[in-house]
Amino acid sequence: MNKLCYPFVIACLVVVLGLVSCWGAQRTSPLLSAGSPFPRPVNATSIATPTQQLETATPFTRRIEVRLVRIDERSNVVGMRWSEDGQSVLYATARKGDTEESWVEEWWRYDISRGEVQSTNPPFEIDPNLWAQLAARHSPPPGSWFWGTISPSGTRVVYNRLPLGYNYTPAPNEFHLPPYEIWVARSDGSDAVTLGKCWQVGQVVWFDDESKIIYSCGYEGAPEIHIASVDGAFSNWLNDVTAFEGLLGGWMALSPDEMKLALTDEVGLLQIVPLDGSPIQCVAQWGIASAWSSDGRMLYYLQGEDAVFEQSALYVYDVETRRSTKLFSSPLYTADGVSVKIPPPPALMVSPLGDRAVFYESRGLWLASWSAQ
Repeated sequence: MNKLCYPFVIACLVVVLGLVSCWGAQRTSPLLSAGSPFPRPVNATSIATPTQQLETATPFTRRIEVRLVRIDERSNVVGMRWSEDGQSVLYATARKGDTEESWVEEWWRYDISRGEVQSTNPPFEIDPNLWAQLAARHSPPPGSWFWGTISPSGTRVVYNRLPLGYNYTPAPNEFHLPPYEIWVARSDGSDAVTLGKCWQVGQVVWFDDESKIIYSCGYEGAPEIHIASVDGAFSNWLNDVTAFEGLLGGWMALSPDEMKLALTDEVGLLQIVPLDGSPIQCVAQWGIASAWSSDGRMLYYLQGEDAVFEQSALYVYDVETRRSTKLFSSPLYTADGVSVKIPPPPALMVSPLGDRAVFYESRGLWLASWSAQ
């Protein structure tokens, strides 16, 4: 076979694998294990109905007008988050500190109605000595709060460390993978508990008043997804307690009612995974979830033509009708004609009101607003 054909063949195989995961034969709804965060389904041993096939996105019935405004020209934005009412954006920038490994985060709030940026206090305060106190593998990098390794309230932290009492010294030239674990503690250093083995924790999603988490855990390649209680009462592989089968390949977004998890698997398929074990909804190939609407009826996501996301567009998926609607394509253009490419989440976050999005790239932080004409 001509070597030039290899990328095309690989891409086709990835698409087929993704579709098979949602179009396959009927399967039994998984039983939730003891200590699971959700009650056992009444008909947990019944045969689940296969999820619908992927639908072709419909164009918006009216012309969409998009307005692009640069909020901040700095290139060192490390994360952002919408307010619940969709009227402001909290974001952070980072710069190097006094030592090689230290960082200084600076926090900002952008008011939509005023179009103004003001400096603000961070939503939490953590003693920089906490990580040494907890024997953490390392202090968290800038923007960790946006990835969830610091809880939304700032009262708990998630980190990696070696097991208590571990002191093994590998022999020269011995391949040795230290048995790192994932731990949860209060941000004052108390109530530290382990949730099990985990080489490197990634994104963490907090729910049920910060008493439970969904987290990604990996070493090389696509990470696993786990669901756990922060007090260590249970920790389950997501595949064992839901209908999901696979590994994580993109961003995770939990619905406002905390019952549905939108995620992209390792072959690029965006899915909605009910946490009660109900059948999965397949949304889009090469899609990455950005945010849910405030009522949980709509899921906003960016979809690329392939895994590279050179060509992409923003879509909205109606959970009830199971149809996607294309809003607009990337790149966007400023009033003076400057082209700005939209990055995939988490660098892109749609407002809970569904009429705006913020994203950051090398030229700063941007606000895109849209309306139907």
